[in-house]
Amino acid sequence: MISTIISCTFIFFLSCSKDSDLFDEYVVEDKEPTIEQSPEDPDSNIDQGSNTNPDSGDQTTTAPDPFVSKPNEIIGTFYPKSSAEISDPAYANHKAIIDSSFDCNSCTFAENLTIEPAGGIISGSNIDLNGAFIVNTFKQLFTSNTTFSSLYSKSRLSPETFGADGSDAMADDDALVTLMMQVEYAIGQTGSVYIKNEESTIHMRNGTFDWDMNNSTVRTTSPANLSHDNTDNSSKKYLFEIRDINLKITNGEFDGQDIASRCFYLRGVASYDFQNVNVHNYYAPPNAKVRGIGFLIEADEKFTGGQIRNSTIANIGAASDGIVNNTPYGYAKGILIEVASENNVTHLIKGNNISNIYGDDAEGFHNTHKYLYEYNHVSNQMNFVIDDNSFIGCSRRALKIFLSNAQITNNRFESVTTAEDYPGNHASLVQVFSVKRGEAIRNVDIIDNAFSIKGESNNNPFGINDATDCLIENNTFQSNHIAYDRGIVFAVGDTQGGLYNGDLSNTVIFRNNTITNLYIRLLQVYDAINGGFVFDNNTINLNIDRYVNGWYGAITLIDYSGDSQPYNFTNTTININQSYNSGNLFSGAFVSLGANPKNVTFDNVDLNYTGSFVPTNPFARIGTPDFTPNFDDSNKIINCTLSGAVGTGAIKVSGSNSNVRIQNSMGDEATPLTTI
Repeated sequence: MISTIISCTFIFFLSCSKDSDLFDEYVVEDKEPTIEQSPEDPDSNIDQGSNTNPDSGDQTTTAPDPFVSKPNEIIGTFYPKSSAEISDPAYANHKAIIDSSFDCNSCTFAENLTIEPAGGIISGSNIDLNGAFIVNTFKQLFTSNTTFSSLYSKSRLSPETFGADGSDAMADDDALVTLMMQVEYAIGQTGSVYIKNEESTIHMRNGTFDWDMNNSTVRTTSPANLSHDNTDNSSKKYLFEIRDINLKITNGEFDGQDIASRCFYLRGVASYDFQNVNVHNYYAPPNAKVRGIGFLIEADEKFTGGQIRNSTIANIGAASDGIVNNTPYGYAKGILIEVASENNVTHLIKGNNISNIYGDDAEGFHNTHKYLYEYNHVSNQMNFVIDDNSFIGCSRRALKIFLSNAQITNNRFESVTTAEDYPGNHASLVQVFSVKRGEAIRNVDIIDNAFSIKGESNNNPFGINDATDCLIENNTFQSNHIAYDRGIVFAVGDTQGGLYNGDLSNTVIFRNNTITNLYIRLLQVYDAINGGFVFDNNTINLNIDRYVNGWYGAITLIDYSGDSQPYNFTNTTININQSYNSGNLFSGAFVSLGANPKNVTFDNVDLNYTGSFVPTNPFARIGTPDFTPNFDDSNKIINCTLSGAVGTGAIKVSGSNSNVRIQNSMGDEATPLTTI
């Protein structure tokens, strides 16, 4: 009934840090929705401490309502007392005021009635409304198990129409289900709180369900009927499992109160449209075989497009068990989209605040393919537009991008502020990578975003591997201080059994970005396709003001053996303000921990020092203690400048070959850059 996936694991490969943000895990059982944990991350940290979100208040805007009701002509009024009276053709086009209760099982109303509640309640199944217009007065008119012969669509009806009471503490599950099954257009009563304490009601029908909640709330108040045990069946349960329909919900709140764990599962819907909704406080408790999820959206062949706009998704979490990759435990997602179609349609995520998504594997947004669906990065045309959102305090990642064709623009990404609870708990805030063996992710653009690493977080702001045709441009990447675990990550630390090649082509372009207190981390598993990724016209600003537990430079080759792949760094400015004497741990523009740089080019790179200290080798260090890599003539330093230090001996080479080609590159006092 619900597909399944899952999984990942994670790795360390540096004594001072973990450097791979990737994992892939799949469970080959057909038990629940496809959900997967990713491979390991260069930055792994999680904020499990607090469920509070300072930005999770009520929405301040209201989505407009384009719906126009369709009243009938009224030529008279009557007060039916029975199914026979309300079915009498003589009353066609009359107003029927319902002040008495009666059963109307399989009856057919007189044609084009106007129905007005007045204290009576109609019961029955398969009622043929026969063109009736129902006046919504936020009073009960039908029992909560009433069914119509066809969907009602002439006016918006409220949960109260089917017996809900938004002012008491009684559960309204049945009324809400009937509303969704029998009505195309719905309205909430402002200020009402509807109680939803049961999961996995399947709303499976054709047509539309369009609910203007009108600033009302759906709230969970009791765990008594929720499935939070340790069986597979628990993982299948959602408060709202909705299939097939065109779904629209606006102007309302869904509050799990940390009692419910999963809010929406849109299973093969035709479309979805959420505007100005506040989905918050959904929590998967300890030892429960469930996840914490705001939205799980499956897009199959009938999907025509969807959006979540101007909404809040906050405080979605799962209890930690201290292990990153043992889904479903500790697994939480604000929005999870699973694809099972190549349709050229779009998911739009715009203008939202997504915050405090917490757990062992917790992400604000994740896209992936549905379990057993053969996704193809080349042919698939489904698009993702993620624009003008705030992702704040999503503990492992803000975005995990598994699928091609994503436009990520004008967003704000902020890390948690606490250090990771255990190694590997934090990953890159935005991670772009393919989990399709041998096939690169493509057409992912990351433009005009602001990344910020806060407090003592171990997150990296960004990482990419196994990719082609991607543009990362005009972003600001900022950390409040330097740390060994914080950097911009290219490639991957491990192949994960052949899952990753680490390939990045020359169509992966990283340019015009500003980077502050973060360094460039070049990981071990890298295949430079057509010369490798482009790094051009970037600015790196580093404040060296504290001890960092590792050897590093503004650009660091994190490998201890063998020859590197080609790298080209062009038209880049590196500004170093060094107020702390780091000894030789920090060594300027470029550090190789132990591998032999091969075909590495620095062209028009300006390195500027201010502050009280300058490293012994201020431009580059090739090799750390106990490692003796060469820096041979396949490497070039061209048209570079070193300000604040002389060029003589600015490059330390531990190996026997230091024949790097240095052309027109000078330090202070017109001293050429030289090696020692």
